[in-house]
Amino acid sequence: MSKTSTRVRVVLGEVALVVGELIFESDGRRETSVFRYAREWLEHPHRFAVAPSMPLAESPYYSAATRATLHVAPTSRTRASAAAATDTKIRV
Repeated sequence: MSKTSTRVRVVLGEVALVVGELIFESDGRRETSVFRYAREWLEHPHRFAVAPSMPLAESPYYSAATRATLHVAPTSRTRASAAAATDTKIRV
């Protein structure tokens, strides 16, 4: 089976503020994902980590499993940080 690769640009809010990039690869037997924060996000005054296990850093975050997913449950802090970063109101 051939290897497939999907790149996803991760953005925030209506202004599509770039947070990072997620790359997902699968070869039929194994799935891997890599997330890296965008430099502009790391320099943004209202930046925040998208997950506690992924603190703000230039280095990439890797995941490998039979099924890889990136799930970030919204919290009140995440919602407030997202609203401040995009200067928009976020409904709960």
